[in-house]
Amino acid sequence: MKNQRQKGFTLMEVMVAVSIIALAVIPLSKMYIQGKRNTTSNWHTIQAINMVQGIVETQKVENYNSVQSSGWQQVENPTAKWDWNYKVTVVEESHHLKTITVKLRYSEQGVEKEVSFTILKGQR
Repeated sequence: MKNQRQKGFTLMEVMVAVSIIALAVIPLSKMYIQGKRNTTSNWHTIQAINMVQGIVETQKVENYNSVQSSGWQQVENPTAKWDWNYKVTVVEESHHLKTITVKLRYSEQGVEKEVSFTILKGQR
């Protein structure tokens, strides 16, 4: 009877191949997770900037004498899943010029963050 050689991989070869693949996949998965976190953080920052810009634009169109400081107020957005607060600070620089600062605070993964815009508003 002829000695037939079997074709295929041994268990050891399969284990080595799986180990090599795992060594490549684990760092890639960590990079993916970190990239997703960074993307989410950047998205929140962009949303905060857009929100502050909207509040600033509202202050720009207000009558000069109507623009006043306010305490911390919650952002009214029924579809949002976050709890953001903003504050408007108005400082009269001269008889016809006010500095308006809008601050927005929000929490991201337990870390407090803040976005702030400052504009000058003149009396027309």
